[in-house]
Amino acid sequence: MNIPDNSEVLIAPFVNGVGGREHGPFAFLRRVLLFALLWAGWQSAQAQCTVSIPAGTFTGYTAFVTNTTINGGGFTPYYVCTGATLIQHGGQHDIFVESGGTLAVESGNQKVYVNSGGSVIVNGGNAYIYALNGATVAFNWGNAHVWAECGANLTTPTGGNQHYWVPDASAVNDNNVNVCNPLTIDLSNAPGTIVDLGGNQALSASDFPYTLDASSVPGPYLWSTGETTASIQAPGPGVYTVSVPSACSQAQGSATLSLGGVSGALDLGPNVVLCLNQFPVTLDAGPWPSYLWSTGATTQTIQVTTDGTYSVTVPTACGTLSDEVVISPFGGSLATPDLGPDQWLCPTDFPITLDAGPASSYVWNTGETSQSITAVGPGSYSVSATNYCGTATADVVIALLVPPVFDIDPQLVICANEFPYYLAPTDQTASYQWSTGDLAPGITITEVGTYIATLYDVCGTVVDTVVVTSLPVEQDSLDWVLCAGEVAYYQGLELSTTGVQVLTVPGGGTNGCDLDLTLSVTVVPQLVEQEYLQMTYGEPVQFMDTVIQDVGTYTFISDSTAGCPNLIELTVLEQFDGDVLVYVPNCFTPDGNAINDLFHPVISVLGGHHLTKFDLRVYDRYGHVVYISEDYGTSGWDGLVHGSSTVAMDGVYTWMLRYTTSKGGSTRQLTGMVVVLR
Repeated sequence: MNIPDNSEVLIAPFVNGVGGREHGPFAFLRRVLLFALLWAGWQSAQAQCTVSIPAGTFTGYTAFVTNTTINGGGFTPYYVCTGATLIQHGGQHDIFVESGGTLAVESGNQKVYVNSGGSVIVNGGNAYIYALNGATVAFNWGNAHVWAECGANLTTPTGGNQHYWVPDASAVNDNNVNVCNPLTIDLSNAPGTIVDLGGNQALSASDFPYTLDASSVPGPYLWSTGETTASIQAPGPGVYTVSVPSACSQAQGSATLSLGGVSGALDLGPNVVLCLNQFPVTLDAGPWPSYLWSTGATTQTIQVTTDGTYSVTVPTACGTLSDEVVISPFGGSLATPDLGPDQWLCPTDFPITLDAGPASSYVWNTGETSQSITAVGPGSYSVSATNYCGTATADVVIALLVPPVFDIDPQLVICANEFPYYLAPTDQTASYQWSTGDLAPGITITEVGTYIATLYDVCGTVVDTVVVTSLPVEQDSLDWVLCAGEVAYYQGLELSTTGVQVLTVPGGGTNGCDLDLTLSVTVVPQLVEQEYLQMTYGEPVQFMDTVIQDVGTYTFISDSTAGCPNLIELTVLEQFDGDVLVYVPNCFTPDGNAINDLFHPVISVLGGHHLTKFDLRVYDRYGHVVYISEDYGTSGWDGLVHGSSTVAMDGVYTWMLRYTTSKGGSTRQLTGMVVVLR
């Protein structure tokens, strides 16, 4: 088979996609014969070659992120991640080797796809290998069919049968070589680490904003701008990247957008025009064996901080490649809108003009889109200014200065007691000049009169007059006549004793001023008159229309004095022999409260006579004497036994009283009972 130069040949693998592998005892022999026929026709030919991998090849992969060994088995797709080594013994598998991954084929029938930076070692079996630029394929033994791009690293075989489709016959020391110039392998459907963003773009300024779309691969998405949508709108030139999950970790995509420029096989991206704020910029030459930059650097990437022409040279299996990029300055940075500092303005200062400065477009918070606007009043103003380099904002607050205001009543009436009086207007920010010569905002006055104030500030001058007159403090008095024990109340005061008080009632006058008030209190004492009645042998007695059946003390109200009632204390006594009245209580309560605490007979001797002998004795229920008194002037029994600290128990006690008067005669004796209660 003869293939003319520069024609495109589709070299497809010997299966029809995932799941389409041919099986049976003669399947492999037929494939070997077919390859032999192909090589016989192509061995000496050179052609423009493209290897397309069928759609669906890269689906359903199991990813290995650590070193793993697999043995035999039917068709299973595998994915060898960066840093992982897969050792394969037998079976039929599709295997994709990511950059940094390694596959060791020991036996079996494999289809292997090796990305740039990946490695394959063949120690036996039958392998169909597709190696991209930068991939490494090493043969020790076995049968292999290799499609390799320029720049792939292929070792000289030591045994077995190998067949190569390569761009350059000198790349492999073997006769079974078909030369394609160049050979391109299409792995765009691979589960690799590259997301296609459309490549580097040389655009004009009118192309922005520019759409970058990563929807060819499923999300989630994370852009270098922080956005998480499938596509973004790039506002201007720059380097944009996106990351999405891949079989191993993260797939990456990058696009450099610039104004004009060209790109070559070794692609540093198009020439760009950048703003000052877009520096520093990273230049990336891609994966190559070594690098030499015009700056002297030998790394894959360099970071530049200024404009200029930057180039890099890299060696490849197909020769030396070089590329350069020109970074031109835009001559500026972000727009710098400046509305000036915050301002305080008088009403007469409006309207004023606010200018955002040079930019391509503007958006004010007022809705206007011009470079400058007219502010007709106070408020907060802001603007977003956009130019080629991006968008910046500025704002300013304009506050209103109010002209001086004199807010004191021009006809000021104050009470006479309020002098000295402080004239204090609310506006303390203005400067003052008073007719008194004072320069403070407020002054202290001591008399009525006319006072003139001159206020002035940046917004103007105000002259005003205050005429001050006064009202007198009124006088008044209140008089109370109280009965003993009564209390009068006034303004929180308790009045219960005879006397005079003078107090000031704030605002109590009829004119609204203070009131000087005199309070006079007269307390009428209550008179107590002592009266006695004698009850002969228990016969009732009558006093002030009241019939009294028992001896004792009774209280009556008599005619009043100055409207206050007097008291009559009436004592009803039992009479003996017509010359002595005796009253003996039948109960007392010695509990220490000073009320009815003592037991003591009351004896009144009539006719000017007196007692010459007195003997009182109290007995308990057992006949024991608990109290003796031979002196009528003593205080009486206090409920203690014989004056000791022993307390007599509550209950009924018997008493015996003996007495003799100065009238003469025999000693008289009385007995009775008294109850002790506590």
